[in-house]
Amino acid sequence: MADIKNDTDKDEQFLDDLEEGVRKVMSSRKTSSAEKIAAINAGIRLAAIKYKVAGGDPETGFFDK
Repeated sequence: MADIKNDTDKDEQFLDDLEEGVRKVMSSRKTSSAEKIAAINAGIRLAAIKYKVAGGDPETGFFDK
């Protein structure tokens, strides 16, 4: 069972790293509009993945709170 917990920690860290990358792209002054739009799309996908991993209700979306 220790392997499963270790993999879960790695998965969470990976998602956090991806989210940090999206935030860096969004906050950079050198980023083009197209790159910001791509970062927004990636951020939305990450939010959906995190919602599903956290055991979100399949009947409602992560924007319905």
